[in-house]
Amino acid sequence: MKAQAPDADCVFCQNDDLALGALFEAQRLGLSVPDFGICGYNDLGFAAYTQPALTTVRVPRFDMGYRAVDILIRAVNGEATPEAPIDLGFTLIERQTTRQLA
Repeated sequence: MKAQAPDADCVFCQNDDLALGALFEAQRLGLSVPDFGICGYNDLGFAAYTQPALTTVRVPRFDMGYRAVDILIRAVNGEATPEAPIDLGFTLIERQTTRQLA
């Protein structure tokens, strides 16, 4: 982790599984978390129970899947589909693997 980017002070992972691996590696290397910040993505069930608890981004996964299937069904049926991106939002779940800057 630090060998490739020695000046890095945080990592944002594309999912909570990778963030958990980054947390384990940071602990193995003796890095202080949250001084070395780690953030995941998806807010999977285990994220709240890691030690320290994993900061993550929660997205509306069910709604994303529902909307995607709806668009596919409309396309197959020859109906109009959205031309603009659909923003379903997200929530940053701040836990103990990141710290707020003063």
